Amino acid sequence: MILFASDNPAAAIVVFVLVVMTSKGGISSWLSHRKDSLQRLLLENENNLVDPARLHAHEGALLVRAQRAVTRILRSPLHERGVLNDRAQEEVVLNDVEWSIARQALSQSERRRRIEAIPVSGERSRQDAEHALVTLDKEQEETLRQVDTIVRMAEQVIEAERELVDRANALRLENLRVEDPWIHAASRVDSESLNSLSRARDTGQRIAELIASAKKSS
Repeated sequence: MILFASDNPAAAIVVFVLVVMTSKGGISSWLSHRKDSLQRLLLENENNLVDPARLHAHEGALLVRAQRAVTRILRSPLHERGVLNDRAQEEVVLNDVEWSIARQALSQSERRRRIEAIPVSGERSRQDAEHALVTLDKEQEETLRQVDTIVRMAEQVIEAERELVDRANALRLENLRVEDPWIHAASRVDSESLNSLSRARDTGQRIAELIASAKKSS
């Protein structure tokens, strides 16, 4: 995924759509005559795109982890089953956190590359370079905590899905006639008997609190 580094949500959405359309070659015939114009727009905003592949390997890997976790959570069938929170609500929160992480990763990547680009000609410059990298890594700890929280939630959602599938299959084996074993299994679950679901919900709440505190401090 490529994120558009702009504080204008409308502009971000437009460029994201254009990226998807051009990357997949899915421009409709009625838009084919405007393909050159769309590509020019993308080139003009090239410096405003947060592409993990263009970041320093360290920050790029960090952003990819966050993006994959967000995608996995939002694609979970637990939303349709009424087990997790409303998908639209979680999408707003998670996309907000992901966007914040992307901007942090971009800034950190640029700083890391500037540090590494300065020649180390002696002991003093070597020590200063090491100190600069240590300072950057320390500042990045908060970004890592945000990514780890989202990844942990994704893992807990996967675990909850497996537990509910196991319960649904158990109902089938018991020959219980229910229209949707998933729904029936979920309705019989409480936070004590399905720990993974409880943890996933708790983590989701912590993500919401995390982005709320970030907005207050900014």
